[in-house]
Amino acid sequence: MLEAFPAHAWLAKIVNHLLSYDSYVILMTWVTALLGAILTFAIRNDHGYRKTFGNLLRFCFPAEILRNRSCRLDVLFAITIRFLTPLLIAPILITSAAVTQVTHDGLAAWFGSRPPGSDLILVRILALCLVVVLADGSNFCTHYLNHKVRLLWEFHKVHHAARFLIPITNRRVHPVQGLFDDTTLLLPVGIWLGLISYMFGMPIEDNVVLGMDAFFFANLLSFYHLRHSHIPMSYGWLENIFMSPAQHQLHHSFVVRHWDRNFGLFLSCWDKMAGTFVASEPPGALRLGLPAEYESGYDTLAKLYVTPLVNVVRMVGRSLRARPSRGHAILPTQAVNADLGAGQMGKSG
Repeated sequence: MLEAFPAHAWLAKIVNHLLSYDSYVILMTWVTALLGAILTFAIRNDHGYRKTFGNLLRFCFPAEILRNRSCRLDVLFAITIRFLTPLLIAPILITSAAVTQVTHDGLAAWFGSRPPGSDLILVRILALCLVVVLADGSNFCTHYLNHKVRLLWEFHKVHHAARFLIPITNRRVHPVQGLFDDTTLLLPVGIWLGLISYMFGMPIEDNVVLGMDAFFFANLLSFYHLRHSHIPMSYGWLENIFMSPAQHQLHHSFVVRHWDRNFGLFLSCWDKMAGTFVASEPPGALRLGLPAEYESGYDTLAKLYVTPLVNVVRMVGRSLRARPSRGHAILPTQAVNADLGAGQMGKSG
């Protein structure tokens, strides 16, 4: 109705945006984060606060973190990446819908088209549950590679350089890493949804939307925003099944025993199979970020974007200079691995 009055067109756009499905979902993520913080404050007794509303606010929003330079960098990075993503990543990103369509059309070309099937609710639920497992497993593999492959680790350092964790730290992802992460997530999910759409004659559009929403909803129930926060929310014995925010916070610690641990986001089974699982610990003063000798490379907004590129160019240059000339013996495997292999935290420059 407001759209009938040009003077109020801007108001209509705001109202329509606020009433959109995506806005409700985003709002729910913040509501669950707040509920998780309140539960942690109410249950735990090791934070030294009396159970008052004022202390709840101090527990959720400590001044030490809000005033820290690292948090201001998180905010600036989140703002700039919001504008850069449509320019740098979106034009070349393979979308889940495109992969689903190609998979479906390829199967139809090979085996012939199939008639529309009946909407079997059990099949759809099973397919969506498998989407969550597949997407989470893909996330684990991608995260594991971000740490173990030195080329990828140089870009992933941007995320680990945060000295304090706030929900916006989740957005501190270099565009190169973002492209790699999104592609490796959307490819397997898109192929699976295309396969299911073809086998059971389901509408592709519905499967794409429901598939990605299922994974997002699973993250919503696991207190998504608290992973990158100071709220030490643990799940107790359930951490053997689901990855808690407190476990992910240990992943950001640069204490040696926490290196390369808890790569998973939703399920713990991947870390258990890889031998990288560690349960949450009693809350303490976690030392987050990169070791001190690397902090200066990530202490400004420009450096967060440029430092990984400079490091990769240097790494490639060293690799090319170390390559043997024709007719000489090949370098030992150990030397090759030292230059191109895993980039453990604090061991790669």
